Amino acid sequence: MGIQDFTLLYGLQLVASVLMIYFHFQFLTNLAEIAAQAMLPQRISLLCLRTIRTLFTTVTALPIAWTEVYPLAVVLGIVGVVIGICTCVVLFGLRKALKRDGMPLQPEMGK
Repeated sequence: MGIQDFTLLYGLQLVASVLMIYFHFQFLTNLAEIAAQAMLPQRISLLCLRTIRTLFTTVTALPIAWTEVYPLAVVLGIVGVVIGICTCVVLFGLRKALKRDGMPLQPEMGK
């Protein structure tokens, strides 16, 4: 694998990371706004997750050969899984709270 292949591969990974950061940041920000409008406590959790996810994705996008720093790669993998599980727990809690408060979760068709 030559330097040009590595540069291209890293460039594609960097573009994917930037898109992922933008998507998750905007998605979690919008959900936090919905939670705020419904006066739900998940707003704070969503904003914290947004920041943590952004920092985590930024760190993992750094041009470091993670496979050469195996213990750090394992720790980052575990942290990534924990962040994913926490995100799921908060999103399911938000969905449950929105259903309980009677907010429609799906737009009505035909109106």
